[in-house]
Amino acid sequence: MNEIDQLTLKLLTSKKRYNNYLASANPEKSAEIEEYNQKVQKYVPQIKKLIGKYFENPETQTSNDIDDVIESCFKILIKHFEMQEYEEKCAKHGYDATDSSEEEETLVKEEAEKEEEVSNKPKPNSYWGKNINKSSTL
Repeated sequence: MNEIDQLTLKLLTSKKRYNNYLASANPEKSAEIEEYNQKVQKYVPQIKKLIGKYFENPETQTSNDIDDVIESCFKILIKHFEMQEYEEKCAKHGYDATDSSEEEETLVKEEAEKEEEVSNKPKPNSYWGKNINKSSTL
């Protein structure tokens, strides 16, 4: 099976079904996953304790790798929860993202700022004369 088929199967099925498929189609990969799951179960208390330290104090330092991974994990989880809140708000009020006037105002402001930045940039002088621009030479 090629890599695209494997990726499609992995993304479109549940973990349980994918692992069942791997057990029959690729026993070596299935054994690796099973070993990983056993290690996770073995270290659950230590993992909970370590992550608990970060919950109590987000500035906890263990090692650079662990600090970076946990910080990334927390950022992704926060983004996930904010998105859930937004979806619940939209469902509660019966509108979708296209109905939000706040987003439209933000986009209009951003576009206006970009246009202002472009118009405020100094125009480069030409080495060939004062009245020569790129647009006038075409």
